[in-house]
Amino acid sequence: DCNHYLLVNNLGVLLLMAEQREASRLYLDKGVADCLERKIHADTLGWLYLNLGVIDILEGKADSAKDHLDTDAAV
Repeated sequence: DCNHYLLVNNLGVLLLMAEQREASRLYLDKGVADCLERKIHADTLGWLYLNLGVIDILEGKADSAKDHLDTDAAV
């Protein structure tokens, strides 16, 4: 099981495109955790938060989406 942020971000996006939101969220969360553990605050961390915000929007979770999108903008 590889949890490298680049790999899990790409996998999370592909799962999101396949409308597998629960699995997508799992991998995107792993990517965030890996970035934070490695102290990486690059574009990929922003993309992870953006994609988590998209899932929240699709699931009708406006407050959570706002938090993820605000965090994305701050990265």
